[in-house]
Amino acid sequence: MKLAARKTIAVGSLLTLGGLAATVSGPSYSGQGDLRLAFLPLLLPLGLTVFGVIASKAWARWLALASAIALLPWALAIVAEDGFRIRQIEPWLVLGASVLLLITLTGRATYDDFEGRDPTERWAGRRMALIRWTVICNVAAVLNLWTFATAYTPAAAWHTLIPGLSAVGLVLGAGFLARQKTVGLLILAVCCVAFPPAASYFVSEQSTGAAEKLLFVFLFLPGWTTAVASLVSFAGPIRRFAQH
Repeated sequence: MKLAARKTIAVGSLLTLGGLAATVSGPSYSGQGDLRLAFLPLLLPLGLTVFGVIASKAWARWLALASAIALLPWALAIVAEDGFRIRQIEPWLVLGASVLLLITLTGRATYDDFEGRDPTERWAGRRMALIRWTVICNVAAVLNLWTFATAYTPAAAWHTLIPGLSAVGLVLGAGFLARQKTVGLLILAVCCVAFPPAASYFVSEQSTGAAEKLLFVFLFLPGWTTAVASLVSFAGPIRRFAQH
């Protein structure tokens, strides 16, 4: 697929998600709160992402992919619950837009057009690919935790605080590692240890059944897994650098 077509499809998918976010209404599944409280503030960064993708900005590709990763498990869960029958068009639109974003914004061609524009080649190599996906997956976790904290039961705001801070810490740690800063390894290590119990507490308090527990695992596991992989990958080089 040509790059221009990829970016056109990606922009169309982002606009679809933005349109759905702008028109969502009604209470959340808990019967309390309102999804608009979570979605409407996200319209501004989503709009900036559209222009960023058009301009081939690396941050825009990351945020678009994070949005897709955040929404994909929800869309799959709702569609599967309906027996894959088209009872509601919205989950299918979210599912389609998320899949298209993942297809069009991954691969060598998109890397060359977005991150590849950096003259320092800072993002080249397998380790840096791990860093990118650590940031992307944990931004996705932050987006989901933001939704819980603002749209669901009041207790959700407290339950999301620790895993939310841990996810933000994983993003910051990955960012420091990308700049070869030893402190990034320390932050990543602390947050990798803190995130599983924090997320487990959140899941135990917020899930109402086995199906929701499984959904939450799919929401948060990618961020933690990529963070651990980055930690292992960078441990040797950072240690050798610190010893010199």
